[in-house]
Amino acid sequence: MNYSDKGHRVAQTTIYPVMFPNKKLEFESTSLGTSLRNTVLDGRLGVDRIIHVYPKRNSRRTIPFTIQERFRDPKSIQQRQNVTIRYECPNGNLQELYKMCGLYFVYGVYDEHKNQMLWAHAINTANMMHALIYKKLDYEIKTPPGQCSFVSVQLEELRKLGFITASYKNDQVKQ
Repeated sequence: MNYSDKGHRVAQTTIYPVMFPNKKLEFESTSLGTSLRNTVLDGRLGVDRIIHVYPKRNSRRTIPFTIQERFRDPKSIQQRQNVTIRYECPNGNLQELYKMCGLYFVYGVYDEHKNQMLWAHAINTANMMHALIYKKLDYEIKTPPGQCSFVSVQLEELRKLGFITASYKNDQVKQ
C-alpha cells in the first residue's frame, strides 16, 4: 500500500467523520489505471476518492462527494500554515491546479511511521479556485530548483474566507 492510500485509510477515521458527522460513509478509490472511468476521474479531473454519504440512517441510496486528497509527510512540510498545490512541472504535464474537480480538497499531514494523521482540513474546492482566478485569495508561486512549481496559500486566509469546511487535529501529537 502506498503512502497516499495509507493516509486515506487513516483519514476515514479522522477528517471524514468530522466532515460528515453522524452519517454512514462508504469510500471508493478512483486509482489511476483500474478502469477507464477511474483513469478519467483521477488522471484528468484530480478525483482521488468518492465518499458515498447516506443522508438518512435507513437510506438505500447515497449522495456522492468527490475528493482530491493531498497528505504530506511531517518531515517534508516546512510551512505548516500553508497549503501547497502543484502548479507546473518541467515536463509540461497537467498538475493538480489544472484538474481539481473534486468538491473538496482534503489537505493534511500524515505520519506514516506512526500511522497517524496529525491534522487535516477539508477545503471547498470551487470556492478556493474561484477566489484564486479572481485574485481574491492571496497566494505565492514557488519553484524549487529542478522541481515542479506550486501555489502556496495560507490556511488562515482559507479559514478567514470560509473555505475550510471541516478540520481535524490530533490532540495527542505535540506540534
